[in-house]
Amino acid sequence: MNEIVFIKIPEKLAGEINGFNIDPEIPLPIEKDESIEKGSLAELSWEKIIAAMLQILAFHRDFQHINYYREFISAVKPELKEQLIDTGVEKARNNDLTTAEEIFLAVEGLDPENAINIINMALLYEHKASLLSETNQTESNKYFDKAFDLYKKALTIDSSENTHYYAGKFYFNQHNFEKAKEHFSIYMELSDSSEDIERRKTVLKILKEIEVNNMLDQKIKKAYDMIQLCQEEEGIKIISEFIEKSPDIWNAWFILGWGYRRIEKYKEAHEAFLKVLELGEKSVDVLNEIAICSIETGNQKEAEKYLLQALKIEPENVKIISNLGILHYKNKDIKKAQSFFLSSLEYDENDEIAKKYLEIIAKEI
Repeated sequence: MNEIVFIKIPEKLAGEINGFNIDPEIPLPIEKDESIEKGSLAELSWEKIIAAMLQILAFHRDFQHINYYREFISAVKPELKEQLIDTGVEKARNNDLTTAEEIFLAVEGLDPENAINIINMALLYEHKASLLSETNQTESNKYFDKAFDLYKKALTIDSSENTHYYAGKFYFNQHNFEKAKEHFSIYMELSDSSEDIERRKTVLKILKEIEVNNMLDQKIKKAYDMIQLCQEEEGIKIISEFIEKSPDIWNAWFILGWGYRRIEKYKEAHEAFLKVLELGEKSVDVLNEIAICSIETGNQKEAEKYLLQALKIEPENVKIISNLGILHYKNKDIKKAQSFFLSSLEYDENDEIAKKYLEIIAKEI
């Protein structure tokens, strides 16, 4: 809390706000600025005090006056919690993940049992984990674990259809199809068929996919786990046996391609991912995987085609933008590569791939 100082307000300012009694004996925090350092309180405002309180709520949960600060904010600015959640969601959508996380942590400090905020934090950590999955598996696992803990917490606080929907999506993305089915089934029981039409359609499609394609088969989960644990050859063997019996399940082909790519068998991986596409799955992840394999096998034109398709679906996807940068760098189109890496950093200032290549380019120019 080096950037925060504490003041006591004059007795004359003590009083009641919306039923809350302001205690002049409890010091209030305020962020340091030039006027404060000079000892002037002329520009002191509730907004500045609340901004400093939010920092404490976000990062110093053991602070002795934290409960008083919670009550203070709720009385002085009762609408702030909802405003912060909306702002955090907007920041996350714009890939300003650091600011979004700080906001969600502040809301958690303000209202620890706000299920909506907990789910937003879980989604944020899940997204961070996905971004790190190829560059830092340890960090990626850490964020997946954080998301997992938050979904569990949300379900203990609020077992509504919304919570079960997002928990189902999380487990589905983790290939834990049994748990995904459990939460999606509860969602279908609780949701309003007249209001959640599109979401219910999506869930029904997933549930049908789970049942029809027998995605609960333990071989798929075991293959995924083996690859995740860097035992790719074993994972490839297991999923190949599964595909022999059930060749029309795109998830199995995706896992096969993923396993091959991790051991740098790009030709085999490329064929597997194309099969995923053939089976109707045209997500950004699939298009990106095909493009990576195309780059590694020397088919730059095909790689660009699939990356541009992916970018059309998700124009702010940092992974896709960086891969376009890598593609143009390998094609020796340095200026275009540089522009993609700079664009990537605009969306995510912590994109390590973009930073690495920009350093390389800086030495070459």
